[in-house]
Amino acid sequence: MQTKYRFKTPCPSKCHITRPTKVIEWTHSHCGGHMYVRADAHLECSDGHSHRMIDWKFKCSDHDYKAASAQGYIYALFVLAQTGTPQDWIRETNANLLKQF
Repeated sequence: MQTKYRFKTPCPSKCHITRPTKVIEWTHSHCGGHMYVRADAHLECSDGHSHRMIDWKFKCSDHDYKAASAQGYIYALFVLAQTGTPQDWIRETNANLLKQF
């Protein structure tokens, strides 16, 4: 099974409530690398920068950089599950994410 998947989700910084179907292909603002979510609940860019999910902030067309909520990340994982990401991977990632809060 893959250990990481492209982070293509609605904005986890409250925008998921007002625009739940707008999916963004996230990139790292520092290097421009594609973002991935790992099963250990870390986000990692294609250049190897990695931190716990709760340590990242997101900028979208609606706002400047903001932290995400637990609800926002859980919704993001729900969206990933709808794209065929394996359910056991989603459960493991979700469990690891909740340990960060």
